[in-house]
Amino acid sequence: MAAKPRFMPKKFSLYKAAALIIFFVFLFGVKALSAELPDWRIPLQLGDGGCRGQSGPISYTPWFGQGGGWSWWAHDSNGYDPDCFSISLEQNSAKFLAKDFRLAIQMADSGCRGQFGAIRYTPWLSEGGGWTAWASDSNGYDPDCMRVAIESRDVPVISIPRDFRFAIQVSDSGCRGQRGAVRYTPWLSEGGGGSGWASDANRYDPDCVRIALEARQAPPSLLTPTPAVPPTACANSSECSAGEICTSGICQPPQVSTPATPTSACTNSSECAAGLVCTSGICQPPSSTPTTPPPMPPIPPGAPATQCRDGIDNDDDDKKDHSSINPTNPDPGCSSADDNDERDPVFREI
Repeated sequence: MAAKPRFMPKKFSLYKAAALIIFFVFLFGVKALSAELPDWRIPLQLGDGGCRGQSGPISYTPWFGQGGGWSWWAHDSNGYDPDCFSISLEQNSAKFLAKDFRLAIQMADSGCRGQFGAIRYTPWLSEGGGWTAWASDSNGYDPDCMRVAIESRDVPVISIPRDFRFAIQVSDSGCRGQRGAVRYTPWLSEGGGGSGWASDANRYDPDCVRIALEARQAPPSLLTPTPAVPPTACANSSECSAGEICTSGICQPPQVSTPATPTSACTNSSECAAGLVCTSGICQPPSSTPTTPPPMPPIPPGAPATQCRDGIDNDDDDKKDHSSINPTNPDPGCSSADDNDERDPVFREI
């Protein structure tokens, strides 16, 4: 009976290695593509007076990170036949994982209470985005109100473009003419912002509005954190990049240390630099620790205990004794330790 081979066949080992490589590339690739993006929502505003006034309140969709949804109905200040429309892309500091979405738009009349038009949708972000069909109220004539929505779904993150902006265009004549200029918001990677006012060609009572979702691959600074550079192992500094040295087997910048200042010998403080004193024969900063005053010298045997050496503040001026007895706080009235009067001398003008 033939013995079993001790090792796996080379062909099988190569297949196994290739499978493992593909698995890890996919795993870390998907992880990189699932980076977080800024959270965002859509503000919407309508105006009148040829875009020069009667601006209505701003209506907002919910934040995308909270699930999206419809905005409130937006209208101009009198709720009747707006001339102009503005859409924005607003972001905040919150983060969310990339997710597929599309936009929706709907128009209404009768002060936002009736004649609701059909809901129009953009293509999904994963499909590259695009325009909605023209939206109007149910009779296709001078709608009063507009609302927008964010609709999301889960799809593989690898298929989702990461940067986007919105666009808006307005027309008249039952959506068949007098189209105004397309207005764009800034890109998400640029911080978002407003589109500016969009209207039809004559800026008066348009019939239809459409919006767009425009997509592109995001710049790396928006979504992918800068990967950490692994340390480079080394045996000596010749294996390191310029400006690095080999320390403990790893290439790294040299440690900058402050050179020690050599000490200066001295016999007195006049030989030291400014701010230094001569202590123990070396110039060094003065000690911040308060020193204990030396004890008063004892009274010589048989010497009278005069006021200027008795250790008492005899004249109540918070000073006592002569400087030879009390060098820290002597009494100026003492001319010597044998002076028996601590009172300060009085000088009179002649």
